[in-house]
Amino acid sequence: MPEDYNAGNETLYKILVIDDDAALLQMVRAQLRSHYEVILAEGGEQALRLIEEGASPDIVLLDIDMPEMDGYETLEKLRANPSTEDLPVIFLTGLDGVRDQVKGLESGAVDYITKPFVRDVMLARLRLHLEAGMERRRMKRSRKNGLLVELDEEKFEWMTKTLNDREKRVAKLMILGYSNQEIAAVLVYSLDGVKKLTTRVFNKTGLPNRYELKKLFLHNIVDDPGSILRKH
Repeated sequence: MPEDYNAGNETLYKILVIDDDAALLQMVRAQLRSHYEVILAEGGEQALRLIEEGASPDIVLLDIDMPEMDGYETLEKLRANPSTEDLPVIFLTGLDGVRDQVKGLESGAVDYITKPFVRDVMLARLRLHLEAGMERRRMKRSRKNGLLVELDEEKFEWMTKTLNDREKRVAKLMILGYSNQEIAAVLVYSLDGVKKLTTRVFNKTGLPNRYELKKLFLHNIVDDPGSILRKH
C-alpha cells in the first residue's frame, strides 16, 4: 500500500486573529482550525501581550475598527518590534471603501479582506502570504556575511539519482534552508510524511545532516547578492 504523505492534521502555521467581536473570532477559528493553529485576541493590547508572553504567529488577521487601540496603531506597534517587524498582517475588516483599502495597504498590511469574508478566498490569501513570508525568511537565511548561495542544480541531479521524485523535492528544500514545517506547507505533505522523507534522503545520500547537504550542493557564493538577482 503506498504511503500517504498528505495524511494527518498536523498544524503547520499559527494564525493570530485580532478582533473585538467575540462571535467573529469564534467563526474565524471554526473556519481555519482544520488548516492552522488559531490564536485569538480581543484587541490590539491583548495581542501584543500574547506575543510578549511567547506567542509566535506566522501571520496576523487584524480588524481595523476596534476601541482603545485600532488596527492601524496595532500594526504600527507590530512593525516597531524587531521580533514582529516582518510579520505578514492582513486587515480583516468591514471598512470596504477604496480609500480605506489604500490606507490599510499603505500602513504596512500585505493584504485586505472585507467582511463578510469567503472562506476559500481567505484560505487562498493566507497561503499566498505565508509562502511569500517563508521565501523572505529563506532569502535571509541564504545570506551570510554579505554572501548569497545558490543550489548547484546540475550537481544535484547527477548525485541524487537514487532518490525518487518526492525525495528530490524534499532534499532541494532542505538544502535551501526550509524547515520540516515549511516543507510540509509548500509540498502539502503531512509533517510525519516529511520526516520520513528527510530520513530517506540522509540514508540514500549517505550524508549525516542538513549542513553536509548544503555544503555539497550549494555554490555561487558572491559578495554582491544583487548581482545574481539582476541577472534574472
